[in-house]
Amino acid sequence: MDSRRGTAVVAGGLVISSPLVLDKAIVAAGGRLNGTVTYRNTSASPIAVQTIGIAARPPGGTNAGGPYTNLGPSLPAQTIQPGASVMLAASRAFTSSDKLGSWYSYTTWQDAAGAWHDSSNINFTVSGLPAPAGGLVPSSPLTLDKLTVAPGGVLHGTVTYQNTSASPIAVQTVGIGMRPPGGSNAGGPYTNPTPSLTAQTIQPGATVTLAASRAFTSADPLGSWYSYATWQDAGGAWHDSPSINFTVGVPPPPTGGLLISSPLALDHMTVTAGDTLNGTVTYQNRSTAPIAVQTIGIAARPPGGTNAGGPYTSLTPSLPAQTIQPGAIVTLAASRTFTSADPLGSWYSYTTWQDAAGGWHDSTNLNFTVTAPPVVTPPVVTLTASPPDPTTLTTASFSFTSDKAGSTFLCSLDSGAAASCTSPQGYSGLAVGSHTFTVTAADQAGNVSAPASCTWTINSAGGLVISSPLVIDKLSVMAGDTLNGTVTYQNTSASPIAVQTMGVAARPPGGTNAGGPYI
Repeated sequence: MDSRRGTAVVAGGLVISSPLVLDKAIVAAGGRLNGTVTYRNTSASPIAVQTIGIAARPPGGTNAGGPYTNLGPSLPAQTIQPGASVMLAASRAFTSSDKLGSWYSYTTWQDAAGAWHDSSNINFTVSGLPAPAGGLVPSSPLTLDKLTVAPGGVLHGTVTYQNTSASPIAVQTVGIGMRPPGGSNAGGPYTNPTPSLTAQTIQPGATVTLAASRAFTSADPLGSWYSYATWQDAGGAWHDSPSINFTVGVPPPPTGGLLISSPLALDHMTVTAGDTLNGTVTYQNRSTAPIAVQTIGIAARPPGGTNAGGPYTSLTPSLPAQTIQPGAIVTLAASRTFTSADPLGSWYSYTTWQDAAGGWHDSTNLNFTVTAPPVVTPPVVTLTASPPDPTTLTTASFSFTSDKAGSTFLCSLDSGAAASCTSPQGYSGLAVGSHTFTVTAADQAGNVSAPASCTWTINSAGGLVISSPLVIDKLSVMAGDTLNGTVTYQNTSASPIAVQTMGVAARPPGGTNAGGPYI
């Protein structure tokens, strides 16, 4: 009973043939609690165990976390042969240092690999006072013939009461209660086994035994139920015993037949539109006879979907009808590509096969998530330098940047193909006429910007042209300020050019180039 353990559940093998029974439901300081359980190897192979024990946990305790207030002794390491049974009888003496309140006990065994196999719990009470000396008390506490029952199964319970007082005790009824998940003793639902004992008077020292049963159906809720024994006195008061937990669940997988040897595996737990989800599963025929199947498939269900009700958004392909020989295996690999039409949220997948009679055999579910595609933000490319327009220069240089670090660029001129480029990008020997330069940026994720472009004109006539346009040192002045301006002209012709003057003009509001005023 190591706290650092993993719990394993097996369909066949070493199973409880006689469930854990405690000799009392209430124990006080100085009292001793005795428990017995029997295991049987139902497999065809020997099973090695490291230990078998009966555990007890105080209020607030857990199976794995303790405290480890167990009954002793436990059974030592041994190998249990096919069909053999082992019984453990253990006990624990309680003291005044033990916590008062609701305890529970369970039986467990550890396999050769170190995994623990725990039973369901039986509740009992540690009281500060000794149990009443007289009255109608359970002399053989309630026992159930199984701790897991499936729809179609029958659960049997027995309990024996004894009148330990010196006077006759009149009872209206003695019964066994059963409650589904969420139920309570007084509030029901009253899903009790039958029959119950009728009104009677129990003489001093006499015992009464009740054996009752209940057949479970598909209408019964699955999950953790509990059972308890109770009796009603002549005044109408009920006297309930501690409860025993049991589980209503689907039948365990068969020990033979077409079983999953390699469980369903998905290559993604999160997908988005455009992604492909791949799944694989392997089945093996572990029976001694061939098994005919109509199909084997891997299903997927969107939020709100069900196995039987769909929508049938399954992976493809599925395996066709075939007969699988004893010991043979079949593997299915299937996939599905998701689109923007698929609902977002929590999906699940499972594998299933259809037998020759049309029955489906579904595996447990494997959850995955469909998410929205990430928001794509392309880079923005900006031209930071370009040639004057118009110009007589037959060369051009362009500078550009991207708002995303690590971007790459494609440049094109006029109708030419775009090619990889860096800033600055230069051209020479350009023809007279109109030209257009275009640049785009691509970020490291491959997102491409909108193009940035510049159109300019190269004139054929030479002459004195501005090669560096007018630049002034400020755009706002006041009295006392000095405004400075610079401009550069270039003689682009093949002959000298005589000029009378060059100047930088300024005009006030309402002024014109020719009409002044000339400031």
